[in-house]
Amino acid sequence: LEVKDLFQDLRDGHKLLNLLEMFTREKLIPEKGRMRFHFMQNVANALKCLARHEVRVVNIHPEHIVDGNPKITLGLIWTLILHFQISEIAEIAAPESQLSARDSVLKWCQKVTEGYPGVKVLNFTSSWRDGMAFNAVIHRHRPELIDMASLNPNDALDNLENAFSVAETELNVTRLLDPEDVNVASPDEKSILTYVASLWEVFPVLPEPPAVAPDAEWARYRAIASELMEWMEMKIDILEDRVFPENIADMEILIDNFEKFKTEELPRREQEVKLLEQTWNELKILHTQSSIPFSPPEGLQLEDIHETWKVMLRTKKNCEIALLEWLERLRRLLALSEKLKEQLEKSEANLAALETRIDEGECEWPSMDPYESERDIMDIQASLDLEAAPIQEMKEIAGILEKESWHEGGYLSSRVQAVYVSWETLCTRLTLFINKKTSIVTLTLQTLKEVDEALQWVRQKKAYFETCHFGSDLAAVQKLSKEHWPEHQAVMDFRSRVRECHDLRSKFAIPCTGLTELEAKLVDLNSEYEALMQVSETRRERLHVLHMYLSRCRSIGDWITTEQSILSGYDWADMTVSMMKIERDHEKFLTDFDGCRARFEDSVREHNSLVAAGHPAVDLIEECLTELERKWEFGTKLMECFAAHLTVYRLARQFYNVRQEIEVWLYEKIDLVETTYRYSCLSRQEAEQRYRDVIALRESVESQRRRMKVLKVQCEQVSPLGLRRLGSGERQRKLRVKTVCTLDELNIVKDEEGQLLEIKSYTQWNVELNGKPPVVGPAIAFQLLPPSHKAREEVDRIENLFARLTELLEWNFLAVEFVVEIVEILEEIRVVESWEVDELFAHEFDNRQSIVTRANTRSKSMKSRIASLHPQCLDLESYYLPDRMARANEHWDSLCRQFAEFEAVKDVGHLNAKTRTGIRELSEYLVLVDCVMV
Repeated sequence: LEVKDLFQDLRDGHKLLNLLEMFTREKLIPEKGRMRFHFMQNVANALKCLARHEVRVVNIHPEHIVDGNPKITLGLIWTLILHFQISEIAEIAAPESQLSARDSVLKWCQKVTEGYPGVKVLNFTSSWRDGMAFNAVIHRHRPELIDMASLNPNDALDNLENAFSVAETELNVTRLLDPEDVNVASPDEKSILTYVASLWEVFPVLPEPPAVAPDAEWARYRAIASELMEWMEMKIDILEDRVFPENIADMEILIDNFEKFKTEELPRREQEVKLLEQTWNELKILHTQSSIPFSPPEGLQLEDIHETWKVMLRTKKNCEIALLEWLERLRRLLALSEKLKEQLEKSEANLAALETRIDEGECEWPSMDPYESERDIMDIQASLDLEAAPIQEMKEIAGILEKESWHEGGYLSSRVQAVYVSWETLCTRLTLFINKKTSIVTLTLQTLKEVDEALQWVRQKKAYFETCHFGSDLAAVQKLSKEHWPEHQAVMDFRSRVRECHDLRSKFAIPCTGLTELEAKLVDLNSEYEALMQVSETRRERLHVLHMYLSRCRSIGDWITTEQSILSGYDWADMTVSMMKIERDHEKFLTDFDGCRARFEDSVREHNSLVAAGHPAVDLIEECLTELERKWEFGTKLMECFAAHLTVYRLARQFYNVRQEIEVWLYEKIDLVETTYRYSCLSRQEAEQRYRDVIALRESVESQRRRMKVLKVQCEQVSPLGLRRLGSGERQRKLRVKTVCTLDELNIVKDEEGQLLEIKSYTQWNVELNGKPPVVGPAIAFQLLPPSHKAREEVDRIENLFARLTELLEWNFLAVEFVVEIVEILEEIRVVESWEVDELFAHEFDNRQSIVTRANTRSKSMKSRIASLHPQCLDLESYYLPDRMARANEHWDSLCRQFAEFEAVKDVGHLNAKTRTGIRELSEYLVLVDCVMV
């Protein structure tokens, strides 16, 4: 059963049913279809199965699982783990206990880790964070796997990693957790509980703890320490409780109780701590004197008491500060509440009086004198205005009380809101009456004033737009364009104000004073506004067109500047760059320049169009095009320089490539001749084959010599590109340079020659041209003139290699000839060594003697002739020619003596004349041999 995606794989219900089959041993048959209702039926069957096994499932429905709801799916999986795995542990660990599954597992953990210093399992979160509890569980059952003494409680990550690794490798417990999952402020309780359940499955049986003899002193210490620890923990929980009363009386009672705790209860408990310290020291001395090991109760050690005491004191201090702050808060809120109540009563009374006056005035004002009624209305209006500030202050105070959760905050806020609504209602009633009361004359004057203000605004805007400049560069134009858009929008929005002015005219149903003047001003307003709209729209369009033109010019100029830096930054001294890459870059530069040319020409045409149309920013347009044309011309010159450098670089690369090929070939052949061509112990056929190989190699050398002649010609045309780098050698002498393009701004003409004075930087050279003062210009505009001393040195070195190879070939050619002659001598020696004494009677003695004599003569002259050869070409000793010749002579002497002795014993008288002649010649030969040997 494999699950890759928990939320997706459980949607169809198949794997959920398979999982329940494993848990319940009950056969569950899933639906075969792949429709949604089949999935719903599968999940429903799974939930029914859980209900049959008394698994409590709350608010989990089939559609939650089918829809892949993460929260519900995880809740279902945790329910299965809790019931079928953790509950099983609880039943086995504590079968008669009424504790929950979680508490049963927690109790088992506490039993397992009991007696381990620094390990106290109180929960499934923070108690496991330092990793000591995991190691203690494993150590209790398998002490040989964990060295508890080597663990550091402060190194949580190492402790966790140690426990998880040992459990995985030694106990086959799946690594459900990583150290980073547990070493957090609030570890996940369910994850830790699940992993602990996995450990329980490996160690279901709890080993018996080591027996410790009871001791009265320990019992006394434990009783006092337990009671004190429980008291401190209880007080810490009470002091950490920050839920304080919301009224000052209860708060003062709480503070009194806290003072009693400080002055009465705390000193008494401090004496208990001192008593425990004394008992602890006595117990320690007793254990030191006896053989019983010192094993203080876990969690009740003196260090635990001191640490808990410190925690309680810190908590007490923090609680005291919190109590004082809370009391100060209650006093502050009470003062605000009292102030708000006082202001509410005053405002409610004032608004009630004003409401009465308005009610009476609505009945009396129409019949009153206009001036008197106007004064009365203004007086009420002033009174309402005076109430605005106190009401706003009351709203702020009510907001503070409600935000601070004051017990009367909601009630006071509702009263403030009622006061505000009453005040707003009175203001509205008074405003409506004032509007009704306004006379036609007042309306006329007000209308004329509004029309005058609108007309003045339109004229000022028009004058501003007509005199406003267009900026001096792209940034200024862009800024003006952005600033003008709100202005233009304001002009368009002002049309509603013009309509409102015309709508005011409709309020005059009968002719009155000032109506003619109003109509004339409305006509002027219409005409002036239309003119303003035309001026604003024209300026907006011109700014937009100018901004687009300058942006395109800037884009082209930036592109040219970028290409200029790339072209100027090429390192022509680097011979390791791929030539194909440089060729592609050059083609790309040409293509990009051709593509940019169309944009440049469009900019020129747009410039002409703007100038012809009389654009107000014609000076800026001319300046922009002039700068663009200068950059374009300079970029074109750089492309010309790049092409010239590429030609020189291509020639140099071709020269060095051919030089390298010839050099590699020469080194290979020299190595072949020096290490492979040996002439020791060759047969006649091998010597003849070696002769043919040497002839072929000599022909190859001649072929390479022809290439070398061409290379020497090219050497004089190669420029010293390596000296273009800053810091290169040969800075003492001034190098000859030549310009490759014309740069008018630097007074440089193409093909001028001069001297390189200094390499200022990677891209700037200081050059002195013939008859002109020194000038600092781009390095790409200059070429170093040939020849290259380095190239000449390379050619000389190749020539030396050719001479060396030729000398070796001559030695080998002579060696082959000597080997052939040595082989012939050895063949004659073998013939001599094959003779027998009987053959001297069957063949002519003179022929035999001439063969031996010739072999001796050639052998003696061979050693002196071979001495002139290279020692590695031929080793005469390898053929053993002197030794072989000596043995052949001895063999011949032996044959001659045997022949003479044989003939001496015979009757000389019976020998024929021919035999006697042979004996005589043999005697003479022996004399000759003796002379030769001497």
